[in-house]
Amino acid sequence: MDIFPKENIMIVFQGELNRDTQKIMDGIFDFLDLDSIKVDIEKRENTGKVPKNFRLNNFMMKFVFLRDFIPQMIKDKVKLLLQTSQKQKMSSAEREYMLRFFEDDIKSLKNCLIRN
Repeated sequence: MDIFPKENIMIVFQGELNRDTQKIMDGIFDFLDLDSIKVDIEKRENTGKVPKNFRLNNFMMKFVFLRDFIPQMIKDKVKLLLQTSQKQKMSSAEREYMLRFFEDDIKSLKNCLIRN
């Protein structure tokens, strides 16, 4: 709150966004003084994916310039071969480390969040 006044800050909770996406997005658009648009909740962007074959994935990443010469149909098939939709799980040790690392930030955020 040192840089921006409270009226210029909007915090959105992931659970609320998941439960009522369009309503929350309408609130965000209103907060930003933008016209509301219909949000396509079926299309997923930037989903976490894990390479199935790390060697093939690394090879493809090294030769990115070849992408311009490969037909889209082949790119799509290679992408399916390289990636799985399974997300990596955070271990309990990693979770505990992250909670300790961000403990001060979490406390500061909790102090900012006054909810009814």
